[in-house]
Amino acid sequence: DDNVIEGNQIVAGRNGIWVGSRMAENQHFMDCSDPAYLSGTLNRVHLDHAERNTIRDNRIALFDNAIRVEDDDTTVADNLIYTEDPDARGVLVGTRHRTEQLGLPVDGTVVTGNEVIGPEGVEAYGWVHGHTDTTFVDNVLNDEPAALAPGTQPTIDPFLFVIRVWLP
Repeated sequence: DDNVIEGNQIVAGRNGIWVGSRMAENQHFMDCSDPAYLSGTLNRVHLDHAERNTIRDNRIALFDNAIRVEDDDTTVADNLIYTEDPDARGVLVGTRHRTEQLGLPVDGTVVTGNEVIGPEGVEAYGWVHGHTDTTFVDNVLNDEPAALAPGTQPTIDPFLFVIRVWLP
């Protein structure tokens, strides 16, 4: 909660900045003190407490997902995002499991003054699995006004945290 991520240059990878990453990924083999709200034979998902964050004035380049927002009351402001991949995502708001299982879509996100530079087809500003009370103003894609549009759910790696547990 209450983090400020500001003035960074972040280059290359799968996810640049990811608020509430545990919301989307399997934590079956991790020891988590929070109760699981989704649990099965080989999967377990817990709430990730990551509210009221500010992501401001960052330069983010060459990511599959530059900024992912999966918890409430996050401000994404004045960031520059560059990609050469038409399948990349600039700013993505929403979380699958919390929305589907608990009926709690990401709420209160502010996306303002951001710029995405990328090829035709890039998903500059998207949402997945619903969102509520989102403010979206003054964002651009390639110097043109942009809209927040239905997005594409990133691939979920069911063994993301499992691999980290088993590798030295």
